[in-house]
Amino acid sequence: MEGNILTETYEKDKLFTDESELNCVQACLCDIARRFRQPYESIFVGLWKFEITKKVSLGKEYDDSFRELNEKMMNNLVKYTDVCYKVTSVEEIRNEYKGEGHIILVEFDTYDCPWSPGYLWKHFTYYIVIIGRENEKYVAYSPYDNISNIFITNDLLCKALKVYDFFGRKDSATKLTANEIFTQIQESTRNRVIFDEMREFAQKIAEIKDIRQIVTAEKLEDNLYVMRFAYFAKCRYCISLMFKQYMPDGVIIDLFRKSSDLWGKMKYTFIRAILTSNIAIIKKGVHQLQEAIQCEENAYSRIKRQSHEFFEQDQVVE
Repeated sequence: MEGNILTETYEKDKLFTDESELNCVQACLCDIARRFRQPYESIFVGLWKFEITKKVSLGKEYDDSFRELNEKMMNNLVKYTDVCYKVTSVEEIRNEYKGEGHIILVEFDTYDCPWSPGYLWKHFTYYIVIIGRENEKYVAYSPYDNISNIFITNDLLCKALKVYDFFGRKDSATKLTANEIFTQIQESTRNRVIFDEMREFAQKIAEIKDIRQIVTAEKLEDNLYVMRFAYFAKCRYCISLMFKQYMPDGVIIDLFRKSSDLWGKMKYTFIRAILTSNIAIIKKGVHQLQEAIQCEENAYSRIKRQSHEFFEQDQVVE
Protein backbone atom coordinates (compact mmCIF):
# COMPACT_ATOMS: atom_id res chain seq x y z
CA MET A 1 0.00 0.00 0.00
CA GLU A 2 1.40 3.40 -0.96
CA GLY A 3 1.77 6.12 1.63
CA ASN A 4 -0.76 4.79 4.08
CA ILE A 5 -0.72 7.37 6.90
CA LEU A 6 -0.86 6.28 10.53
CA THR A 7 -3.07 3.30 9.83
CA GLU A 8 -2.72 1.61 13.21
CA THR A 9 -6.07 0.80 14.75
CA TYR A 10 -6.91 2.85 17.82
CA GLU A 11 -8.70 1.43 20.81
CA LYS A 12 -12.24 2.78 20.79
CA ASP A 13 -11.86 4.42 24.18
CA LYS A 14 -8.73 6.17 22.94
CA LEU A 15 -10.58 7.58 19.96
CA PHE A 16 -13.75 8.91 21.50
CA THR A 17 -15.41 8.85 24.89
CA ASP A 18 -18.48 7.39 23.21
CA GLU A 19 -18.35 7.48 19.43
CA SER A 20 -22.02 6.49 19.22
CA GLU A 21 -22.82 10.07 20.26
CA LEU A 22 -21.07 11.49 17.18
CA ASN A 23 -22.56 11.93 13.75
CA CYS A 24 -20.83 10.83 10.57
CA VAL A 25 -18.73 13.93 9.84
CA GLN A 26 -17.81 14.40 13.50
CA ALA A 27 -16.57 10.82 13.73
CA CYS A 28 -14.44 11.37 10.60
CA LEU A 29 -12.99 14.67 11.84
CA CYS A 30 -12.16 13.10 15.20
CA ASP A 31 -10.41 10.27 13.40
CA ILE A 32 -8.46 12.70 11.23
CA ALA A 33 -7.37 14.72 14.27
CA ARG A 34 -6.23 11.57 16.06
CA ARG A 35 -4.25 10.38 13.04
CA PHE A 36 -2.38 13.70 13.11
CA ARG A 37 -1.96 13.38 16.89
CA GLN A 38 -4.13 16.44 17.54
CA PRO A 39 -7.07 17.01 19.93
CA TYR A 40 -10.44 16.85 18.19
CA GLU A 41 -12.69 18.62 20.71
CA SER A 42 -12.33 22.07 19.12
CA ILE A 43 -14.74 21.02 16.36
CA PHE A 44 -17.56 21.22 18.92
CA VAL A 45 -17.01 24.92 19.69
CA GLY A 46 -20.12 26.73 18.52
CA LEU A 47 -22.28 23.61 18.30
CA TRP A 48 -24.84 24.82 20.85
CA LYS A 49 -27.83 25.42 18.58
CA PHE A 50 -31.57 24.85 18.56
CA GLU A 51 -32.83 24.64 14.99
CA ILE A 52 -36.28 23.22 15.54
CA THR A 53 -37.65 24.79 12.33
CA LYS A 54 -34.83 23.52 10.13
CA LYS A 55 -35.96 21.23 7.34
CA VAL A 56 -35.00 17.61 7.92
CA SER A 57 -34.56 15.26 4.99
CA LEU A 58 -36.14 11.84 5.38
CA GLY A 59 -33.90 10.40 2.71
CA LYS A 60 -36.23 10.94 -0.23
CA GLU A 61 -33.88 13.51 -1.71
CA TYR A 62 -30.33 14.61 -0.93
CA ASP A 63 -30.08 17.46 1.58
CA ASP A 64 -26.81 19.40 1.73
CA SER A 65 -28.09 22.06 4.13
CA PHE A 66 -25.85 20.80 6.95
CA ARG A 67 -22.70 21.24 4.86
CA GLU A 68 -22.17 24.77 6.18
CA LEU A 69 -22.17 23.51 9.78
CA ASN A 70 -19.93 20.58 8.83
CA GLU A 71 -17.41 22.92 7.23
CA LYS A 72 -17.50 25.16 10.28
CA MET A 73 -16.36 22.17 12.33
CA MET A 74 -13.59 21.54 9.79
CA ASN A 75 -12.52 25.17 10.02
CA ASN A 76 -12.41 25.00 13.83
CA LEU A 77 -10.16 21.94 13.58
CA VAL A 78 -7.86 23.83 11.23
CA LYS A 79 -7.90 27.02 13.30
CA TYR A 80 -7.08 25.45 16.66
CA THR A 81 -4.88 22.46 15.78
CA ASP A 82 -1.88 21.73 13.58
CA VAL A 83 -4.05 20.39 10.77
CA CYS A 84 -4.92 22.10 7.48
CA TYR A 85 -7.24 21.22 4.63
CA LYS A 86 -8.14 22.36 1.17
CA VAL A 87 -11.12 21.62 -0.99
CA THR A 88 -9.91 19.54 -3.88
CA SER A 89 -11.36 17.64 -6.83
CA VAL A 90 -11.85 14.03 -7.74
CA GLU A 91 -9.59 14.57 -10.74
CA GLU A 92 -6.77 15.91 -8.58
CA ILE A 93 -7.08 12.98 -6.19
CA ARG A 94 -7.03 10.52 -9.07
CA ASN A 95 -3.94 12.12 -10.61
CA GLU A 96 -1.88 13.12 -7.58
CA TYR A 97 -2.94 11.38 -4.37
CA LYS A 98 -0.45 8.87 -3.01
CA GLY A 99 -0.93 9.29 0.71
CA GLU A 100 2.31 10.55 2.24
CA GLY A 101 0.91 12.73 4.99
CA HIS A 102 -2.48 13.43 3.42
CA ILE A 103 -5.88 12.18 4.52
CA ILE A 104 -8.86 12.64 2.23
CA LEU A 105 -12.34 13.31 3.58
CA VAL A 106 -15.05 12.50 1.05
CA GLU A 107 -18.73 13.47 1.13
CA PHE A 108 -20.95 10.90 -0.51
CA ASP A 109 -24.66 10.29 -0.82
CA THR A 110 -25.29 7.16 1.24
CA TYR A 111 -27.45 5.95 -1.66
CA ASP A 112 -24.24 5.43 -3.67
CA CYS A 113 -22.23 3.61 -0.97
CA PRO A 114 -22.40 -0.21 -1.22
CA TRP A 115 -21.21 -0.67 2.40
CA SER A 116 -23.86 1.68 3.81
CA PRO A 117 -27.26 0.56 5.18
CA GLY A 118 -28.83 3.25 2.98
CA TYR A 119 -27.36 1.88 -0.26
CA LEU A 120 -29.86 2.20 -3.14
CA TRP A 121 -32.51 3.07 -0.53
CA LYS A 122 -32.07 6.49 1.10
CA HIS A 123 -30.34 9.78 0.37
CA PHE A 124 -28.31 11.00 3.35
CA THR A 125 -24.92 12.67 3.76
CA TYR A 126 -22.19 10.11 4.34
CA TYR A 127 -18.51 10.88 5.00
CA ILE A 128 -15.58 8.50 4.79
CA VAL A 129 -11.83 8.89 5.30
CA ILE A 130 -9.39 7.79 2.59
CA ILE A 131 -6.11 6.80 4.23
CA GLY A 132 -4.17 5.17 1.41
CA ARG A 133 -4.05 3.86 -2.11
CA GLU A 134 -3.60 0.31 -3.32
CA ASN A 135 -3.15 -0.25 -7.04
CA GLU A 136 -6.12 1.41 -8.72
CA LYS A 137 -8.28 1.61 -5.61
CA TYR A 138 -8.39 3.88 -2.58
CA VAL A 139 -8.32 2.39 0.91
CA ALA A 140 -11.00 4.03 3.08
CA TYR A 141 -12.36 3.79 6.58
CA SER A 142 -15.76 4.69 8.02
CA PRO A 143 -15.29 5.80 11.65
CA TYR A 144 -19.04 6.28 12.00
CA ASP A 145 -19.90 2.66 11.15
CA ASN A 146 -16.49 1.32 12.25
CA ILE A 147 -15.97 -0.32 8.87
CA SER A 148 -12.36 -0.65 7.70
CA ASN A 149 -10.81 -1.80 4.42
CA ILE A 150 -13.38 -0.11 2.20
CA PHE A 151 -11.96 -0.09 -1.31
CA ILE A 152 -13.11 2.84 -3.43
CA THR A 153 -12.89 2.45 -7.18
CA ASN A 154 -12.35 5.41 -9.51
CA ASP A 155 -15.92 5.05 -10.74
CA LEU A 156 -17.30 5.29 -7.21
CA LEU A 157 -14.99 8.19 -6.35
CA CYS A 158 -16.47 10.08 -9.28
CA LYS A 159 -19.79 10.08 -7.41
CA ALA A 160 -18.25 12.09 -4.56
CA LEU A 161 -20.16 15.29 -3.82
CA LYS A 162 -17.24 17.13 -2.23
CA VAL A 163 -13.64 16.23 -1.44
CA TYR A 164 -11.35 17.67 1.26
CA ASP A 165 -7.59 17.11 1.48
CA PHE A 166 -6.25 17.25 5.08
CA PHE A 167 -2.53 17.58 5.83
CA GLY A 168 -0.21 18.80 8.59
CA ARG A 169 0.50 22.52 8.88
CA LYS A 170 3.94 24.08 9.12
CA ASP A 171 2.96 27.25 10.98
CA SER A 172 1.50 27.35 14.49
CA ALA A 173 -2.23 27.08 15.06
CA THR A 174 -4.25 29.73 16.87
CA LYS A 175 -4.49 29.02 20.57
CA LEU A 176 -8.08 28.54 21.67
CA THR A 177 -8.87 31.16 24.30
CA ALA A 178 -11.59 31.13 26.89
CA ASN A 179 -12.81 34.45 25.50
CA GLU A 180 -13.23 32.90 22.07
CA ILE A 181 -15.13 29.95 23.49
CA PHE A 182 -17.55 32.33 25.15
CA THR A 183 -17.88 34.42 21.99
CA GLN A 184 -18.88 31.35 19.99
CA ILE A 185 -21.28 30.30 22.73
CA GLN A 186 -22.96 33.70 22.55
CA GLU A 187 -23.20 33.35 18.78
CA SER A 188 -24.64 29.83 18.98
CA THR A 189 -27.22 30.74 21.59
CA ARG A 190 -27.83 34.16 19.99
CA ASN A 191 -27.48 35.72 23.42
CA ARG A 192 -29.98 33.37 25.05
CA VAL A 193 -32.65 33.62 22.33
CA ILE A 194 -32.60 29.83 21.94
CA PHE A 195 -33.90 29.40 25.49
CA ASP A 196 -37.07 31.30 24.57
CA GLU A 197 -37.43 29.07 21.50
CA MET A 198 -36.97 25.97 23.64
CA ARG A 199 -39.66 27.07 26.07
CA GLU A 200 -42.06 27.82 23.19
CA PHE A 201 -41.33 24.38 21.77
CA ALA A 202 -41.97 22.72 25.16
CA GLN A 203 -45.28 24.57 25.36
CA LYS A 204 -46.31 23.31 21.93
CA ILE A 205 -45.44 19.77 22.99
CA ALA A 206 -47.59 20.20 26.10
CA GLU A 207 -50.52 21.29 23.91
CA ILE A 208 -50.49 18.17 21.70
CA LYS A 209 -53.94 16.58 21.91
CA ASP A 210 -53.88 13.85 19.27
CA ILE A 211 -51.22 11.20 18.65
CA ARG A 212 -51.64 11.80 14.92
CA GLN A 213 -50.00 15.20 15.39
CA ILE A 214 -46.65 13.55 16.09
CA VAL A 215 -46.75 10.61 13.70
CA THR A 216 -44.74 12.17 10.88
CA ALA A 217 -43.38 9.05 9.17
CA GLU A 218 -44.09 5.36 8.72
CA LYS A 219 -40.88 4.34 10.50
CA LEU A 220 -39.91 5.46 13.99
CA GLU A 221 -36.34 6.27 12.99
CA ASP A 222 -37.74 8.70 10.40
CA ASN A 223 -40.04 10.48 12.83
CA LEU A 224 -39.13 14.18 12.88
CA TYR A 225 -39.51 14.51 16.64
CA VAL A 226 -37.44 11.41 17.33
CA MET A 227 -34.73 12.61 14.93
CA ARG A 228 -34.59 16.08 16.47
CA PHE A 229 -34.47 14.86 20.06
CA ALA A 230 -31.62 12.52 19.15
CA TYR A 231 -29.79 15.38 17.41
CA PHE A 232 -30.12 17.74 20.38
CA ALA A 233 -28.99 15.03 22.79
CA LYS A 234 -25.85 14.37 20.76
CA CYS A 235 -25.03 18.07 20.39
CA ARG A 236 -25.18 18.61 24.16
CA TYR A 237 -22.97 15.60 24.75
CA CYS A 238 -20.40 16.91 22.25
CA ILE A 239 -20.36 20.30 23.96
CA SER A 240 -19.55 18.54 27.23
CA LEU A 241 -16.54 16.93 25.50
CA MET A 242 -15.33 20.36 24.39
CA PHE A 243 -15.55 21.74 27.92
CA LYS A 244 -13.88 18.64 29.33
CA GLN A 245 -10.88 19.22 27.05
CA TYR A 246 -10.54 23.00 27.15
CA MET A 247 -12.36 24.24 30.28
CA PRO A 248 -12.79 21.34 32.69
CA ASP A 249 -15.46 22.89 34.89
CA GLY A 250 -17.22 19.92 36.47
CA VAL A 251 -20.50 21.74 37.03
CA ILE A 252 -20.79 22.89 33.40
CA ILE A 253 -19.87 19.44 32.11
CA ASP A 254 -22.43 17.77 34.38
CA LEU A 255 -25.16 20.20 33.29
CA PHE A 256 -24.56 19.45 29.62
CA ARG A 257 -24.41 15.69 30.26
CA LYS A 258 -27.68 15.89 32.17
CA SER A 259 -29.29 17.96 29.41
CA SER A 260 -28.12 15.38 26.86
CA ASP A 261 -29.66 12.58 28.93
CA LEU A 262 -32.96 14.46 29.21
CA TRP A 263 -33.21 15.13 25.47
CA GLY A 264 -32.47 11.44 24.93
CA LYS A 265 -35.21 10.44 27.38
CA MET A 266 -37.65 12.67 25.54
CA LYS A 267 -36.83 10.78 22.36
CA TYR A 268 -37.80 7.50 24.01
CA THR A 269 -40.87 9.13 25.54
CA PHE A 270 -42.09 9.93 22.02
CA ILE A 271 -41.25 6.43 20.82
CA ARG A 272 -43.31 4.88 23.63
CA ALA A 273 -46.19 7.27 22.98
CA ILE A 274 -46.24 6.43 19.27
CA LEU A 275 -45.99 2.67 19.82
CA THR A 276 -48.78 2.66 22.40
CA SER A 277 -50.87 5.48 20.85
CA ASN A 278 -50.96 7.00 24.32
CA ILE A 279 -50.73 10.78 24.24
CA ALA A 280 -50.71 10.92 28.06
CA ILE A 281 -47.12 9.63 28.03
CA ILE A 282 -46.01 12.81 26.28
CA LYS A 283 -47.86 14.98 28.78
CA LYS A 284 -45.90 13.33 31.58
CA GLY A 285 -42.65 13.73 29.62
CA VAL A 286 -42.86 17.50 29.11
CA HIS A 287 -41.10 18.06 32.44
CA GLN A 288 -38.04 16.39 30.90
CA LEU A 289 -37.89 19.15 28.31
CA GLN A 290 -38.36 21.84 30.91
CA GLU A 291 -35.60 20.35 33.05
CA ALA A 292 -33.25 20.12 30.05
CA ILE A 293 -33.87 23.79 29.24
CA GLN A 294 -33.17 24.74 32.85
CA CYS A 295 -29.90 22.78 32.79
CA GLU A 296 -28.76 24.66 29.70
CA GLU A 297 -29.76 28.03 31.11
CA ASN A 298 -27.86 27.23 34.30
CA ALA A 299 -24.80 26.26 32.25
CA TYR A 300 -24.98 29.50 30.28
CA SER A 301 -25.35 31.54 33.48
CA ARG A 302 -22.37 29.81 35.08
CA ILE A 303 -20.21 30.46 32.01
CA LYS A 304 -21.28 34.08 31.99
CA ARG A 305 -20.58 34.48 35.73
CA GLN A 306 -17.05 33.30 35.14
CA SER A 307 -16.47 35.88 32.42
CA HIS A 308 -15.02 38.51 34.77
CA GLU A 309 -12.67 35.99 36.34
CA PHE A 310 -11.68 34.00 33.27
CA PHE A 311 -13.04 34.98 29.88
CA GLU A 312 -12.28 38.70 29.93
CA GLN A 313 -8.66 37.90 30.72
CA ASP A 314 -8.54 36.15 27.35
CA GLN A 315 -6.62 33.28 28.86
CA VAL A 316 -5.28 30.63 26.56
CA VAL A 317 -6.77 27.21 27.14
CA GLU A 318 -4.01 24.64 26.97
